[in-house]
Amino acid sequence: MKKTALTSIMSLKSSCPFCTVDQLRGAIFWWNVKDFDTLTRSAHDNKNWQQWMLSEENRRQFVMKADVLTANTGYLIEAYLQLSSGTVSMAIWSVTTNILPYGGSCEIENASRGEFKITVSNWKDEGFRSLTNPSLDWKEQINYRIIQIIEGKEVILYYGFEEENYITLKPGLEVDYYTIAVRVQIFDIFVDFSECAVDPGKVYPKYSAMVSSSISAYLTTAGENIDYYYNSGNVKQVAMNTEVAATSVTDLKLPVTIFDTDPSDWVNLGVETSSNGTVENLTFDDLWNKYENPDLGDVVANNEIMSKISSFVDTLNSSANAFYGTSTVNLNQIANSFGTNINNKQFVSNTSAVTVLRVLNNALEGILPVSSADTPDQIDLQSIMDVLSDREKVNPQLDSDLTSMERAYIVSKIAARNDAEFQRRQEMMQQEVTSLLDAISSLGTIMEMLNFRKQLPLYVQHGHMNSTQDKKYVNDLVTSGFYSDDVRVNFVESNTPSAKEQNVKVTIYDHTPFSWDTDSKYISSKTVSVTIEDEDGNNNSVIPSEIKIKNTELKTPVQSVQIVVNNNEATSQLIVYKLYWNNPEDSLIFFIENVVSDFNHILYVSQQNNPSEGNYDWRKLISSEDLTSDKLQVTIDEKLYSQPTLVYVGVLLQSKGNETISRRRRSVPATIVEYSIVGITVGCRVWDDSKQTWDKSSCKISNTSTINDTVCLCTNPPGNSFATTFYVPPNTIDFGSVFANFNLNDNAAVFVTVICLLVVYMLLSVWAYRQDKKDPSRWAISYLSDNAPYDEYLYIVTAYTGLRRHAGTTSKVRFMVVDGDALKSKKVKTNIRCLDDFNHKDFGTGSVRRFVMSMSKRINDPAVLKIWHDNSGIGKHASWYLNRITLEDIQTNEKFNFVFNNWLSLDHEDGNIECAIPVSNKSDTETFSFNFNEKSRENVTDSYLWLSVLLRPESGVFTRIQRLACCLTLLFLTMITNAMFYGQDNGSKLSVGPLTFSTTGFYISFISVLIAAPPIFLITYLFRNSRQGLKNTIERNKEEYKTASDLRFPFTDVIEPAVNPLRPEHVQKLRKKRQLLMQSKNTITELILYVMFLAILYVISFSNRDPFWYYSKDHIDQQIITENNVTKTDGPIKFSQVSTGEQLYAFISSTLLPFMFPKLSINNVGLNAYARLFTQDQIHFKVGPVRLRQLRVKEDSCPESVLLNVTTQCYDKYSLVAEDEDSYCVGWKGPPCAADESVYKISSASWKHVSSSDIWGLPITGKHALYGGGGFIADLNVNLKISNQMIEEILKYSWIDRQTRAIFIEFTLFNVDENVFIHVTLLNEFPETGGVLTSHVIKQFRPYQHVGGVGILTFICEIVAVFGISIFCVKKIIYIHRTGKKSLQDIWNILDIVIISLFLLCTITYIGRLVNISLSMDKFQRNKLKFVNFSHIVLWDDLFNIFLACDIFFITLRLMRILNFNNRINHMGYIFSHVSKDVSGCLCMFVVVHLAFVCFGYLIFGRHLETYKNMFVAATTLTNAIIGKNTINDLFVIEPILGRLYYFMFVVFLLWVIMTMLNATLNVGISKAKTNFIKKSSVINAKHMWSLVAEAIEVFIPFDLQRKKRANLHRYKVTKDASFIAEEIIQEKREPIDITALLAPVRTVTPVYDTETRRRNHTLSWRHYSVYKMHVQASTRRKPSVTDA
Repeated sequence: MKKTALTSIMSLKSSCPFCTVDQLRGAIFWWNVKDFDTLTRSAHDNKNWQQWMLSEENRRQFVMKADVLTANTGYLIEAYLQLSSGTVSMAIWSVTTNILPYGGSCEIENASRGEFKITVSNWKDEGFRSLTNPSLDWKEQINYRIIQIIEGKEVILYYGFEEENYITLKPGLEVDYYTIAVRVQIFDIFVDFSECAVDPGKVYPKYSAMVSSSISAYLTTAGENIDYYYNSGNVKQVAMNTEVAATSVTDLKLPVTIFDTDPSDWVNLGVETSSNGTVENLTFDDLWNKYENPDLGDVVANNEIMSKISSFVDTLNSSANAFYGTSTVNLNQIANSFGTNINNKQFVSNTSAVTVLRVLNNALEGILPVSSADTPDQIDLQSIMDVLSDREKVNPQLDSDLTSMERAYIVSKIAARNDAEFQRRQEMMQQEVTSLLDAISSLGTIMEMLNFRKQLPLYVQHGHMNSTQDKKYVNDLVTSGFYSDDVRVNFVESNTPSAKEQNVKVTIYDHTPFSWDTDSKYISSKTVSVTIEDEDGNNNSVIPSEIKIKNTELKTPVQSVQIVVNNNEATSQLIVYKLYWNNPEDSLIFFIENVVSDFNHILYVSQQNNPSEGNYDWRKLISSEDLTSDKLQVTIDEKLYSQPTLVYVGVLLQSKGNETISRRRRSVPATIVEYSIVGITVGCRVWDDSKQTWDKSSCKISNTSTINDTVCLCTNPPGNSFATTFYVPPNTIDFGSVFANFNLNDNAAVFVTVICLLVVYMLLSVWAYRQDKKDPSRWAISYLSDNAPYDEYLYIVTAYTGLRRHAGTTSKVRFMVVDGDALKSKKVKTNIRCLDDFNHKDFGTGSVRRFVMSMSKRINDPAVLKIWHDNSGIGKHASWYLNRITLEDIQTNEKFNFVFNNWLSLDHEDGNIECAIPVSNKSDTETFSFNFNEKSRENVTDSYLWLSVLLRPESGVFTRIQRLACCLTLLFLTMITNAMFYGQDNGSKLSVGPLTFSTTGFYISFISVLIAAPPIFLITYLFRNSRQGLKNTIERNKEEYKTASDLRFPFTDVIEPAVNPLRPEHVQKLRKKRQLLMQSKNTITELILYVMFLAILYVISFSNRDPFWYYSKDHIDQQIITENNVTKTDGPIKFSQVSTGEQLYAFISSTLLPFMFPKLSINNVGLNAYARLFTQDQIHFKVGPVRLRQLRVKEDSCPESVLLNVTTQCYDKYSLVAEDEDSYCVGWKGPPCAADESVYKISSASWKHVSSSDIWGLPITGKHALYGGGGFIADLNVNLKISNQMIEEILKYSWIDRQTRAIFIEFTLFNVDENVFIHVTLLNEFPETGGVLTSHVIKQFRPYQHVGGVGILTFICEIVAVFGISIFCVKKIIYIHRTGKKSLQDIWNILDIVIISLFLLCTITYIGRLVNISLSMDKFQRNKLKFVNFSHIVLWDDLFNIFLACDIFFITLRLMRILNFNNRINHMGYIFSHVSKDVSGCLCMFVVVHLAFVCFGYLIFGRHLETYKNMFVAATTLTNAIIGKNTINDLFVIEPILGRLYYFMFVVFLLWVIMTMLNATLNVGISKAKTNFIKKSSVINAKHMWSLVAEAIEVFIPFDLQRKKRANLHRYKVTKDASFIAEEIIQEKREPIDITALLAPVRTVTPVYDTETRRRNHTLSWRHYSVYKMHVQASTRRKPSVTDA
């Protein structure tokens, strides 16, 4: 019988090689174990064998524990198989157990070289025999293994057959008092072993731990021993001594430096907390010193340690190669020694990692780069400052004396250096990881062989890596998956399933080996690599579908908050939770505990601000599916945001309103609810083998994920390595929002607005109610004041006043109806009637007045209506815009329309106040114009809801108060619908002054109108069709008609006389007078409007310029530019004193930088972090850095020198073409540059050329040349120390050299008090001739024009100016279109065109400035640490102000046109027009002579004097000489004789002769003008002006007094007596009437009154005149009665 070992597991496997796949698919396996007596050959059941098993009973694998069987005993193992068909088969295996080695001993003693001697003796074994026999057993082969127990782990020191061994033991641990344990294991041929322990005592280390020098000395001694054993060929001793020596390095830690700061603690950089709890604030200088001089410990000793460890590894490598294959024990020993040598990652070199493939964990950990998810993706200064700012909002930083820029700068340098180290390790990792993974594959092959023996999952673990090997069928994998080391993997069948057994290998890395992808820093979980293949190497039978990975421990504690809930009222509480979403590509999961089910929970997510019901980016109403008991889990999908950001998560708690719950809770007035909240970000990743990146799309987070485990659901993953990015971001609860009511506080302004609207509505309702009461009296049918009591035929006359400005009138209106067809009849009967009632109501704008007119008989055929008024209205009430007159016959219901739609006015159209209107036929009322006017009138007075409240139509049943209610309803509906979309206005925005528009806003407005319109239409429809209102209207109309037809109308005791239209000559006289008055009025109006418009332009102009800006500019000038009468040696050099490159460096270091980056106040007190953001004066805030911009020329060879006869390097003068645009390394060295140059050289960016388009640069003109907008840029920011270090570095490496042609120093300041930006440009030119030319520009501008009350006023003025100039432009275009080319002959029209053109240019430059301001400020807001070129704004601002100043200049001159009625102004204009030709000739002569002197001065003196260096400067110098500003001293010094002669001739010819001729010409012109000027009689004089002023004052006089006064003014005497009047009437009635003359549009008349008697012309016949006269006389004595008829 076969023997089996006792100390190892027993592993068997049953199989059916002849079974098909279908038969095995449902096969059942089971096992049985029986005791077997080898002597009697009998078997008995064993009742305990199931307890000995490691495998399950019904599996095909049979695995039994070790040390459970009895020695030297027989056993029968039965295997059963039942196929799916029901067939059962059985197989039996018999086995006898082994007998362990026996009878020996183990001893240990000290030996030389610090070694120990271990001796084993007298051990025996029976071998294959069934019984022991000491006489024979000593001959069997026995092996020995010596192990040392260290921290619970076995370390192999020796394995072989020698009985005496010299070993080197590792020193003991201090916690164990340096006591060690050594065991000796005695193995037989069945790998069964017995064990004995030896006690070496205490073994002390021969070095001082944690001291580099001591360890270095110890390694030197150990190295001598290793060399001795290596030379002697003792591989085992080489390996053991190397292992022990390397142990000394394992616990050695290098000092912690500033580079070891965890990225999550960067926010508190500058604040150190000691072990005793004291807090120390570090200054920037302290931190920078730690950065530049890190504490690296004993650098020499550390380098020696590195060298020794490397030599040990080389020795081991040589030993392994020399003795490979000689002994497996030796190689195992070498491998173990390798592991110890590279166990300390800080002492791993590339060579050691390449040579060691079998020690996988240590090699992998040694070359893995260190990264953190808290490290920002972008490590530039602005990105890091933004990240730190967001993290400060979550976890407020400790108080430190660092500005945000200073902290961000140090962090950026740390991150840059760490990134350089990371990239170095990345390259190493990417090169070596393939070999390491291949080694892992080889390890898997070995494990597969062991697994074949054991039939159990084989688990191997070492350090940060473990591997599990198992064999399973596809069915088993799909059904039960795979579980190992807190990792579970479930599978699904692929399209190509296999019936063969699959080799399953799962390798788990604590740290991902795929670290060269940028997303690897977010991998926080273990990396799980799954490999499944059958014996043929096919690996696509199953696909991982679900991976469950245990999360890391929470670093951030769970946040808790207590809320007091009032049980007696509804609850609405908001809990705001802040966190920094580090990687938006991960899902955000919130876990909330202690959830109260009595509340509704709504989750809001917002970016950068607290969320609210109207302001959020994501919202979810929590359902019961999200609740598990009292726990709530909510997952927010990835990619809600595109960039890392600060996120505010609001949990809104609202009462459910359950009455039962409310009653139950009311027994207790208040309840304290404690919520526990934590937020995590997590994502699933799959390593894509083909793309070599982490794939984010194949696997998604499952809803079954918890805070402890992440479950990923995968679909066709592109690789077999899985990981998660579980991360707990820094977070906190905003307790300031916990106790705030969610609705009221956020919407207080809305509530106040609603209350105010209701108050206004109540007040307007009172007014509307009173107007509704008055409307019936307004709409009542009145009676003409001249109705005769005996006239029985009645008509209704309706007068419609138009809807025009000042369309109403208070003048008295007369009319006359022509009876008969005008084309067929020559004689008609006419009646002159007064269109007025007894109360003489006005004809208001848009009014409809109805009158009852009585006639003695029917008007047979009304053909023409002649109507006029007496123009007696005051001011604007004199004119009348008549729409139409309707004449309705009550008896026959016939209706006649007389449509006019025109003015009866002296001021409009043709200036007539009377007209004859023919009756309109059906075709006239069907024209487009008529229907359009009528429909417009109806829409304005009735359909238009808001205006109809004021202009209610007379026949409507829709009252004013009802219309007002509809307006309020519409307003509230609009507010509600807009509130529905509140916070969703995320479209592109356009800002115009303080107003902001967006496309989303227009869309929301449109949708709001669609929602609000239907309810309003319904309410309006109900009001308009109210039966009660309609019934009341019908009853009222019936009553009116009944009154009109059945009752007699009253008549007054005073009857207005009938007045004919005035004669044409009288009307013409009045028209001229009116035109004169209107011209005066227009002149005054134009003058007032023009002055107002000019004042508006002044406001706009002065808002762009401030008188205090000069003092601001002068202050900057005194601080850094002007020398202030101080010599160069007395103090810091100023900019105006710079004349060399060295002085420029001195100016920057001693003057500019101390002013821009102060450290001490004027009181010599240190400035805090906030104060250092300002300049030295503590007034100006620094906007971005100080920028040095260098422009260089290319290097070129000089032409061959005649004198030197040698060719040297030359540098031409600067030009845009010759500019050097190449990029260099530090020191103007050519590329390629060192990889870490940007890390260790802070000026590395200063040697790289930047184009003008990249920095938004503009060409700038200097004294010597025109310079481009690009160049080599050095930014001076952070603080004084860094800026000085930058200057020192560029000085050290000669940043300014012979190729330099210009240095621009640019910076921008912001004066907070004045709301003004100051852009400063200091130009240093280095011409090819040598020296330095300096110039400077200081420009002030306001980027925010419309801030505060003055800004709003400016914005209003801008709108008014645009509106006014638009109207002026339209009128001018119409005028030019009418007049044609003649308009261009008038100088004033040309001036108007110039004004309009300049204003158009102002508008263009204003828009350009606005756009550039928006772009510049957006750039600054995105990156406040980067220099923003505001010179664009300065340019557009200058252009705008230049054009505006010119426009104001010409507009001011145009005042003379308005004031041309003044004779003095006309006289002056006449003089200039008379002498224009002569003056032009003199000016031409002046220009020629002046140009001659300019040319002469430039040619003679230009090389000596700056005032004549070019033509333009020379012309300026001579022009200054004309006005008395002479600069002749330098001229006389340079050229004593020629200079004096030149200046004498200039004075004689130009000043005496030419100027005298010009004066004489003007004198002659003035004399002739006095003689020939004819005084023009102005149509406007002071009398007219004063009359108009008096008329304007009358506006404030009560209306009744005005009417009386106006009536008296217009009343004049009639020279004719009463008899003449009677005779005139007789003549008028006896003579036939000419109808053609009557139809002519005779128009305007002036009222004429009869002073003898106030009577009515009744168009009576001659025989009734006496009766009429008697009736008039009787009416003057008493009131009329019915009997008088």
